[in-house]
Amino acid sequence: MQLPIQGTDFFYSNENIPLAPACLKAVAAGQGKDVVLLPQHLMPYGSDQAILRFLLDGRPDIVGMSWYLWNLERSLFLARQLHRKLPMCTVVLGGPEITPHNEFLLAHGEFDVGVVGQGEQGWEILLKFFPYVPNISGLLKRGGRGQWYFTGINENEPSVRDLSSPYLWGCLDSHPDKILWLETVRGCLHQCAYCHYHKQFKQPKPFPLDRVDADVGRGLEKGIEEIVFLDPCFAGRPGLEKLRDLPGKVSSERRLRFHAELNAEDIDFTCAEKLGKIGFSQVEVGLQTIHRETLKMTHRRFRPRRFLQGMRSLQGHGIEVMGDLIAGLPGDKLEDIHKRMDWVLKHDAFDSLMLYPLSLLASPELHPHRSFLVFSRTQGLIWKWPDPRESHSLELPDG
Repeated sequence: MQLPIQGTDFFYSNENIPLAPACLKAVAAGQGKDVVLLPQHLMPYGSDQAILRFLLDGRPDIVGMSWYLWNLERSLFLARQLHRKLPMCTVVLGGPEITPHNEFLLAHGEFDVGVVGQGEQGWEILLKFFPYVPNISGLLKRGGRGQWYFTGINENEPSVRDLSSPYLWGCLDSHPDKILWLETVRGCLHQCAYCHYHKQFKQPKPFPLDRVDADVGRGLEKGIEEIVFLDPCFAGRPGLEKLRDLPGKVSSERRLRFHAELNAEDIDFTCAEKLGKIGFSQVEVGLQTIHRETLKMTHRRFRPRRFLQGMRSLQGHGIEVMGDLIAGLPGDKLEDIHKRMDWVLKHDAFDSLMLYPLSLLASPELHPHRSFLVFSRTQGLIWKWPDPRESHSLELPDG
C-alpha cells in the first residue's frame, strides 16, 4: 500500500499513483507469490478503518507499506492495529523515510523490517526466505531489547536494467485520467541538500529504451492520452536524444501530450523546438530560489540568463511552464521569498507558479535530525548544522 496526502478536495488522493508498490508486486509475481495492491477505491480514498477492515478480512502474511513524509503516522497506526489483531502478520516498510538516521521511525516498534534504499532486491530476498528474515545488507532489523540496528549499506544493488516493469507484468493497469506515469531513470545529476533523488545513485541510471518502448506500447493499448515522465532531470538525463525519438514516433501514430520535470538552464532553442514538435504541452521547472547564500547552502546552481533563455525557448514553442519555488530553505528570510517572487513576476518567467513550503525528509543532508531552525527578528529563518561533537540548547525569547 501507498497512502496519499489527505485533503478535503481529494487533489492529492487523485494523484496517488502506487508505482512503487506495483514495482514490488512485479517482483513478487516473478516468484509466483499471491500479492494484492490495496484496491483503487481504498488506496487513495479509503479511511483508516476501511483500509484496516480490508486488511483484517484478507489476513495477509506480509503487509508492505511505502513510507513517505505525508503518510508515516497513518501507516504506523495501521501497522500497530495489524500487530494487535493479526500478531502473525509481518509489516515491512520501505521508501525514502526508511533510514537509520530517522529517529522518529526508530522510536516506534509497530513494524518488523525496514528496507533501506532501492526496494526491489531487499523485497525479493525477504519473500524468498519468509518467514525467516536473513541478515542481508540494506535492512533495519530488531536487535536485543527491541532496539533497531542497520545491517549496512547494500553495495551490490541490481542494475536498473534488471528490474521488472510493473506495467509489463500487469501490476498497474489503472491509468487515472488516461495518464501513463513513466519512470525512465533513477538517480539525479544534482546534489540538492533537501532532495532524495540523488541519494541512491550519484549519477542517473537510465532504464533500457526497449523497456520504455514496451511500457509506452502497452499504455497505448490501454488508451492513454498523456505520458508524464517522472525523471527529476529530464533535459539533462543520459541518452536524452534517443529517448526523445520515442515520443516522436508515438506522436506520429497518435497525438499524445507529454509532461516532464527539467532545469530551464539545460534547454536551448533546438531542444525546445524538438520537445514542442513531439507534443510536450507542459514542463515543471524548479527554480526554488535565487538567493546566492541559499543556493550555496543547498548545493544548487542558478544562471539567470540561461534560465530565462530556456524559459523563453519553451514558451516560444507552445510549452506551458510551471515554475516551482520553495519557502523556508536555509538562509531564507521573508524578504528573500519576496525577492524571488518579484524576480519571477518581473521577468514573466512562468505560466503557472507554485510556492511550496520546505518538506524535511529523513535522509537528505538537510533534515530535522541533523539540523535545527532558529527564528531571528533581524535575520528571519536560519538553518543551523551543529557540530556533532557539541551539545546544543536553544533559548526562545519571550513572545
